[in-house]
Formats: sequence, structure tokens, C-alpha cells
Amino acid sequence: MDHHLHTTVLTGIEPNQSVVSPESIQYISIENKQTSSHVNKISITIDNAYVIKLLDLTTKLFSIKPVDGFQRKNVPLDYLRLSLNEEITRKLRDLLVKHVVINKLSTYLQANKIVGCNYPRLIAMNTPEGAHWSFDFDLSLAHEIELKEWRNFSFKQPKRKKYKDLDKQVANFLEHEVAVVKKLDSDKVEEQDWVYSESTLCDATGEILEPRITSNFWINVKQHAGIDVLRDLFIGRQVGEKFVTNLLDMDHTMNEYENYRYYFQVIIKNIVKGGHLSLELFKSNFKLKNKSDVHNKLMEVFSFRNDESQRRSTIEEVFHLLLSKHRFEVPKHLVLRRQEDLLFSIMKKPDYQVYKAQGDFEYHLELLAEKQLKEEILVDQISYQEGIHDEIVDAQHYFHLFGNKKLYEFLYFKPVVAHLDQFNVPFNVALLQQTFTREKTLNYIIHAMTN
Repeated sequence: MDHHLHTTVLTGIEPNQSVVSPESIQYISIENKQTSSHVNKISITIDNAYVIKLLDLTTKLFSIKPVDGFQRKNVPLDYLRLSLNEEITRKLRDLLVKHVVINKLSTYLQANKIVGCNYPRLIAMNTPEGAHWSFDFDLSLAHEIELKEWRNFSFKQPKRKKYKDLDKQVANFLEHEVAVVKKLDSDKVEEQDWVYSESTLCDATGEILEPRITSNFWINVKQHAGIDVLRDLFIGRQVGEKFVTNLLDMDHTMNEYENYRYYFQVIIKNIVKGGHLSLELFKSNFKLKNKSDVHNKLMEVFSFRNDESQRRSTIEEVFHLLLSKHRFEVPKHLVLRRQEDLLFSIMKKPDYQVYKAQGDFEYHLELLAEKQLKEEILVDQISYQEGIHDEIVDAQHYFHLFGNKKLYEFLYFKPVVAHLDQFNVPFNVALLQQTFTREKTLNYIIHAMTN
């Protein structure tokens, strides 16, 4: 599991000062402690009584496991708890991380307007027998920026290429997409769709076991070489449809103990038709009024100059202007950590060795890391200043563009979760919200500076 989340910084806390979330309720508490000038440690603690309750539920999952000397399903739970302690603990730990801890951390960060850089890193999971469980995260800190009146900055948007053929390409693309979308069933889940659902822990009959273990997730429903059983689970279903499954926590890194899986009641909340242009979503995303506006906006990903689209050139120029007016430094250790993340991603590419062989590879990697961090810090602080936050429609805007090779060029910020487009894996909304908010804020900035 990828233990990175979008993140960041809590201002106004002195070193060694602890802050317990006022939202803390009986079964969970959150403590935020600044351990240095640039690092916070956030500890999320699960009450022991609640852990015991969930351990009992989890142990029952393993009652179907063959055990020497006992008939199937007749193994005493106390015996299972002792003999399979490691597997049961790991199973419950993963459940809490995916469906409780991540949600609470994300809610806490947003509620406290914590802004910074890099992603909270899960550094420790303490699961002692007969005691509270805790999950510790490190957060990298960034100094708050004094934002200027950026709307008043003089900005000239890069111009499109004037080739007449480009207008024809845009018109043909638009005509084709509109025709395809008309054939799609907007009410049912189809191939390539993104589906937004709510899941709650239940038993095999659908009876809710623990309402507090409820999380929302997105899943991309399309053909993959792997666990297509999840795809088949969603195909043909409609918004509002409810079903029970024990396949929700399957992923591409399954191991034996995951064969004993929790059941969830799943309710489909929203469907985003994948892979094709929705005029409605496109117009609302970019605040377009008519067909001419749509044509000109699409032109941004058709018009290229020096292998760079008009859309990307506009974004680069906007950040160049904003960062030239807001000069600040990012601590070296934060840059180094982002370099590690970038290198990990680049190493997966087939031409990694070619990149690495370049004499200035490390230098350019460092520049890219610093550039990304500065852009994210700036956008995060503008989003909080302007009161911008993600809503369901922002996820719709994002995934509607994500699934189309041409429209994908409109997106700038990418989720930290790995393999977003490679597996039928449910992605917790908490892992994606920061990306949605950043993308929304970037479009807000561009619209304000170009209109």
C-alpha cells in the first residue's frame, strides 16, 4: 500500500507543543506536535475498547480458515486469535488505515487549513496487544507566504498557432465526441466510467456492523489484466443502487491472508462517463458560455509550439509570473524528499537508464522538485485565502478529462496514488481531494488572470 497522502503544514504551533483535535470523539483522537521548525508529527490514536470490538469482528473472518484438529467454522475464536495473531492484526490494521485513519487525517488537515509541501508520510503503526493503537505521520512544513494582489498582475496569455487545419481538427474532435456521448447510457455504469461510491462495514447479509467505518471511494471501471472481478461488480449498475461485497479491498498486490475479506455495503453515488468529452462538464469546469468559447478552449490542447501545448504554456507562464512576484525558498530537506519521490516514479519508466546517463540528470531533478513544491505551496495558500475547496463536481471535472488522451493535457496536478489508471482499485477520496482542489484553484487563477 502506498503510505503517502497529500499534505502539509500547520502554522502557529510552537515546537514541542501538542494540539489535540477538538473533533476528537470517544474512539479516535488526533494529536499534532511540531517536532522542529519544518516537521510536524501527527498521531491518530484508536481507543483500545474499539480495537477489541474490531478484533473480534476480524477474527470471525478467519473462522473459515482450515485449522488442524478442528472442523471448518468450529474453531474457537480465542484459539484463532492466538494462533493467527499476526495475520488478524495486519488485516485490521490495513482496514483502519484505508477506511478510518486516512479519512480522519484528511478531514483534520482541511479543517485546520494546513498548508505546506510533500505528503504526510506514515512512519509508524503501533498495534500493541491490549492497548490503544496509534498511527504516526510526519508532515513537512513550509513557511506561510504573504500573498500579494495577484489578480492585478499584468498577464498576457500565449497565443495559439494560426494554422487553419487546427480549427478543422477541433471541430472534427468536438463533432465526434458529441456523437459518441449521445450513445452512452448516462444512468448506468459502462466500460471506462469512473464510479463514486460509499462503503460501510457490514456482514454477509448486508447488516451494518460498524457505521463509523464508512468511506467514499472512486474506481475506474475498465478492462485490465488482473482483478477484473471488481470491474464486473460495477458494470451495469445505476446511481443509488446498493449491494454487498467482500471484494472491495482486493488490489493487485494480494497475498494469502487477504482471502479472508471484510464485507461492505456499497452504495453508488455518482457516475462519470469516462473517455469522452461532456460539454456540460467541460463548460462548467472552465466557465464557458457558448460554442465559440468551447472551441477556443479545446484549441489550447491542439495548438502546439516547440512541443508544448498552448494550455501547458499558459500554465507555465502563470506560475512564472506568480513566483516572480512571490519569492520564497523551500528548505533543502523538503526538496530532497520530493527528489526521492520523483526518482521513484521515473525509475518505473522504460527509458529511465537513458535519463540517468545524462550528466545533468541530478541537477534537473532537483530543479523539477523545487519547482513542483513552490507551485503547490503557492496554489494551496491561494485556495485557502479564496475559500476554495473540493466538491463532487470537481472530481467529475477531473475524471472527465483524465480518461481522454487529448483532454488529459488540460490536467496539471496529478494524484500521489500510484497506478491511478492501471488497475481496478478503489481509491479513497481522501487520497484525491488535494489534487482536485489544486486543479480547481489553478483554473480559478487562470480564469481570473485571463478575463
